[in-house]
This record gives sequence, C-alpha cells and structure tokens, in this order.
Amino acid sequence: MEIKEQIADLKVNLAVYKGREKDLLERSGVVKSITSLAADLKKTEKSLTIQKSTTKKLRKSREDALQGVCLRISTEIDKLLTEGEASIEIDEGKVRIGWIIANKFHPLASLSQGEMAEFLPAFSQVLSPKGKLKLSFLELTEAGKDAAESVLGKVIQANQEGTQVIACSLLPLKAGDKWETIRI
Repeated sequence: MEIKEQIADLKVNLAVYKGREKDLLERSGVVKSITSLAADLKKTEKSLTIQKSTTKKLRKSREDALQGVCLRISTEIDKLLTEGEASIEIDEGKVRIGWIIANKFHPLASLSQGEMAEFLPAFSQVLSPKGKLKLSFLELTEAGKDAAESVLGKVIQANQEGTQVIACSLLPLKAGDKWETIRI
C-alpha cells in the first residue's frame, strides 16, 4: 500500500512540475517577446535618427540646388539682355520661369522633379494700370530670397530698358516639361 501511495505522490508531483515547467516556458516566451520588442524599438529609433539626418542633408542639398538653378537662370536673363535670346534646360526641380507677353506665357526654364517644390521661391511681378511695378514674394526660403530678388532685379532692369517684359513668374509644372530658346 505504501508503494502505491508513493507512486501516487510522485504522479502528483510530476503533474505539479509539468505545470510549473509549462508556466516557466510561457513566462520565458513573454520575456523573449519583450526583449524582441525592445530590440525592435531600438532599431526603429536608430532608423528614425538616420531618416532625420538624411532629411536634413536632403534639405541642404535642395537649397544648394535652388541657388545653382537661380544662378543659371540669372545667366540666361543676362544673355537675353545682351544677346536678345536665351535658352535653358534644367531638370532638378519643378518650376517654370518666363515672361507673360500679351497674355501668353514665354518660358525661360523648366525643372522636372517635384521634390524641390517646397524649397523653390514662388514670386511674381505685375505692372499696375498706372505703370507702377508691384512685387510679391510667396513662401521664399532664406536661400531663395536673394536669388529671387536678383532674378527680379534683372527683369525689372529689362523692363526699364524698354523690352516687352511685363511679368516674371515661377509656377508649378508637370514633370518632364522642356522649353526652347525664347525670343522677345
């Protein structure tokens, strides 16, 4: 009888141990899951830091590109003033620049990738009915302001020299647009 009782006790103990083993395994799984989640969070944090750094570099790169584009546009306006014609093909952004003459747009440049749109200056100049010049600057970055003023300055100069220039605009364009030589 004693042996049977011992066997019964051992069976009970075995069931208890199995229950504890199962509980420990479940807890171990939870610990592993938490550890894995913490590792994922750390990776996400690292990824976000890299993205932030990349965004900062991209912003700087776009602003540099804007200054380069405005310089090229300025050069073309110089050519227009000295030689009477200009042509340019730019493909680092999403903007067109030119003159409105008799309600027709005469483009000077086009840029073809939309990512730069937020960094490009949008500005226009219009002659009022009394012949006074009105200027408006919209959403200019610091990098774009000087370049935009420089471009406008040349257009105003052209207007004072008696050309038919009555407006200069930077307007959104669809990707891939290109323009040919302008004659005014």
